[in-house]
Amino acid sequence: MAIALTCYNQSMEHRAAPIVLFTIYGCPHCQAAVKFLKSNNIPFRAKNIGNNAQMMMNLANSTGSATVPKIFVQGRFIGGAQELFQAAESGQLQEMLSQPMA
Repeated sequence: MAIALTCYNQSMEHRAAPIVLFTIYGCPHCQAAVKFLKSNNIPFRAKNIGNNAQMMMNLANSTGSATVPKIFVQGRFIGGAQELFQAAESGQLQEMLSQPMA
């Protein structure tokens, strides 16, 4: 299910890479997701939002999740690091990456 995010869609960052992560510095879950993507040679873009309270609030309100990372695959919100790992393990991540950009 695609989540419409004003701050996300207006910036068109979801078209920067197949996977976009919104992160904050020092977050172990963010670091684990980035490490996983790098080690599997999956193209991604990470955007640190730690100092942008408005963006953090907009993302939390739009996704229903107050935690980071917030991970989008092909422009669709999938959740956090745990959801990324589960999608990769089940083969769903490859399927999502083969879909057109939202």
